[in-house]
Amino acid sequence: FFYRSIRNAEQRSKNMRAVVVFLVVVNFVAACAGVNIDGVDVRLETLELAQRVAQVEVEEKIQGLTFCGVEEFWTTAKVTHFDPLDTRTFQQKYYVNSEFYQPGGGTYLYVGAEGPLSASTACGGFWYDLAKENGARLLAIEHRFYGESQPFAYLTTENLVFLSATHAMADIVSLVTNLKANNWTEPEPWIAFGGSYAGSVAAYLRLDYPHLFAGSVASSAPVEPEVDFTTYQRVGTAAAAKFRPKCMEFYTPMMLGIYTMIAKDPEEFQDIFNPCVPIVNDSKAAGSLEYLTFPDVGGYMQYYHVWEPQSQVYLDTFCDTLMAKADEGPIAAFRYYLETYGYYIPEQGNNGTCLYNYFDGAVIYQKDLRALPFNYRSWFWQKCSMFGYFRTVPGSANNADYYRSVCTASYGTDVFPDEAFWDNYYGGWKNPETNIFFPNGGLDGWSSLSVLEKNVFRQGVGLVPDASHCEDMYGVQYEQTPGMTEMHDSIRAQVLLWIKEWNRRH
Repeated sequence: FFYRSIRNAEQRSKNMRAVVVFLVVVNFVAACAGVNIDGVDVRLETLELAQRVAQVEVEEKIQGLTFCGVEEFWTTAKVTHFDPLDTRTFQQKYYVNSEFYQPGGGTYLYVGAEGPLSASTACGGFWYDLAKENGARLLAIEHRFYGESQPFAYLTTENLVFLSATHAMADIVSLVTNLKANNWTEPEPWIAFGGSYAGSVAAYLRLDYPHLFAGSVASSAPVEPEVDFTTYQRVGTAAAAKFRPKCMEFYTPMMLGIYTMIAKDPEEFQDIFNPCVPIVNDSKAAGSLEYLTFPDVGGYMQYYHVWEPQSQVYLDTFCDTLMAKADEGPIAAFRYYLETYGYYIPEQGNNGTCLYNYFDGAVIYQKDLRALPFNYRSWFWQKCSMFGYFRTVPGSANNADYYRSVCTASYGTDVFPDEAFWDNYYGGWKNPETNIFFPNGGLDGWSSLSVLEKNVFRQGVGLVPDASHCEDMYGVQYEQTPGMTEMHDSIRAQVLLWIKEWNRRH
């Protein structure tokens, strides 16, 4: 559904609800997709960019229409909440939908993620369904440094020090505090919702501010900081094998052979595949080669829906391409993949082509200092400064050292995550706070950094084996995946329990 053409969206614009549902789904996917654009210099047709372009284009075509009673507001936020001498401020956007609100129904707060926040967010999705059932008010806040909520006109490294999950939570706490102080809401429970990175922030809100939030639903939330995120591709490959087993049986040993050739015999790889920058004794060239051009099976599976054929295009196209030359052997098949996906470019100085592996291609988007609604520099800063999430491959040039060089080149300073510090700061998998529910999908590599086992602190968990990234955030009309109805029932029961407990104590 999130690949549907603008033409189809225009046809459906005659039915406002259909358009709203379309934008809601695109917006939820975009909210979870900022982590899925590694290698963007070559992969301009990636899932995330397509989603973001579709969202903007459709919204442009239906400007002026009202989204189910959603109101747009702006709050004056501090650039930093942690320095009383710094009085700088900026304008931060948030949306409110009170169409179902009944006194005592509570307020559901949606944490904006690493991209623009749309009014459509408060017009659909499972949190919207819950609000309708429970008489809750919806409030969605845009994350600082994304969308229109920009503290600065330029994303210099000096300015980006004010971009972190900690600052984002302080923005939320400040807004909630101000609203309560101005009698915006009756004393009632607040529940935080978020997906992917924003899901982690939702979980951290309950951890750091349990007096403000009765509970959190942290969908597909990678709460464990990890520099060497090797499990992403491992989970994705295992998931792909469920649907294209012969392809993955061929792919896995093929890639092992390719990685081994680069590590042990780079001269042979150079002779066969002709990378633009020789990889012999050049770890940056080898790392850029793997980062920019190698298959991203985990990415193909991140938004793979068993009920939506169009979401399966990325895996099917890749597998069809690979298997078309499988009979000729892994070298021929891999070469055909590289050629088909357009990773060969004209070679300077002759009439041939070379395999794209320029290091500049790995940093070009991070060097764009403009504070645009869609910008990769902000999100990559969060990876370099706090979370990691680098999709490394054991024993390859695509390793932590390579990403450290990318971070340094992107921001002009040696910035790299202190994994142990942040793990201890927020608790990671050992987060001790109660009343957090962690829904996950088994096809999603990010699930390996989330909480999958219930612990003594009464944290709720749920894993739908054939679900993808943040799929539980979609509305009840998208419950076709086996087990998703039961997942929604579990979330519903947890939220009702948190509200009941809060009301009993207050």
